[in-house]
Amino acid sequence: MSGTDTISKLSNLLPTGTFLAFQAVAPLFTNNGDCGFTEKVMTGILLLLFAIICWVLNFTDSITLPNGSVRYGIVTKSGLYNPQFKNSNIEGVTGYFYMDDKFIVNGFDFVNGVCDLIALGALTLLTPPISTCYYPNISSTIVKTVPILVAIVVGGYFAFAPAPRHGIGFSASVKKPESTTDSTLVESSKGGNTQSLLTPKAGSATGWDQKLTIVSSPGRASV
Repeated sequence: MSGTDTISKLSNLLPTGTFLAFQAVAPLFTNNGDCGFTEKVMTGILLLLFAIICWVLNFTDSITLPNGSVRYGIVTKSGLYNPQFKNSNIEGVTGYFYMDDKFIVNGFDFVNGVCDLIALGALTLLTPPISTCYYPNISSTIVKTVPILVAIVVGGYFAFAPAPRHGIGFSASVKKPESTTDSTLVESSKGGNTQSLLTPKAGSATGWDQKLTIVSSPGRASV
């Protein structure tokens, strides 16, 4: 896996989107960090809500159907759950579940969920406006270093042991059909001339055989 692929994978595994969404609404609940009792209660409820979202997203996956459409669902002990599977006549679907071993919930899903909660907690609780709301006198050294250390440790774990779940919004890549091995004849007509191009044929003796024939209009030489 290249460096770019690793970074792209980490953006899926780490609670990046959840944290950014929380940071967008946190100033409204915390009064920009100047909290009273009401703001602290409302912010606590908001934190709990985003923690639940972060936890559930670790148990989501997707499947690409033969027609190219993508279905998202929640992994369970019975397979991938999606209400749209009911009466869908999709091969492998029983009731609301797509039955496949890779969509069976396992211990790694819970470990990854805990790691995501730790990362989300460090990023939200130790960064403004949450830090200035609940503990304004906390050491600046802790605020600056702990979130970075937690992100490095959790990110390192996911880099070497990535979760198999694609999650919502990160569907499995669709496998493109293999190119045909037969030669294809392409003809075009322009200015009274006809051109025939024999495209490369895989498996030929020379590897790539190509012929180009130009048939000119009457009265002109042919090549």
